[in-house]
Amino acid sequence: MEEENGTKTAVLELSLQDDKEVEKIKKIKKVEQKENPGSTQPASELSLARKELQKNQKQFQQLEEKISKATTRKNELEAALSDPATYAHKNRFLQAETNYKSAESELYKLNSQYEELFEKIMELETKLKTAN
Repeated sequence: MEEENGTKTAVLELSLQDDKEVEKIKKIKKVEQKENPGSTQPASELSLARKELQKNQKQFQQLEEKISKATTRKNELEAALSDPATYAHKNRFLQAETNYKSAESELYKLNSQYEELFEKIMELETKLKTAN
């Protein structure tokens, strides 16, 4: 009988713990509903979307700076290629041409990343606007 009482007590304790967990979940859901009344997305999803948007906006700004520097570098190399003195030395010309092609390729990659990131930002902003 004592073993049976111990089992009943353990089951009762587990049941009380489950009830507490259920209450915690209910409280969390109430808070989510207060934060976003009428929203079909939980607050945690919206919070993650906001964080993702901020992260992408920061990367976007960094990409703009990189593109600016890469454009400046490409323009400098174009100027070097247009200088007749560059053509006077074969090795100098080949190096300038190689550097220019490399800068052009880098700028192309950065612009592609910029466009992709811009689309992601637009999607996240639309998602957040429709959620509110």
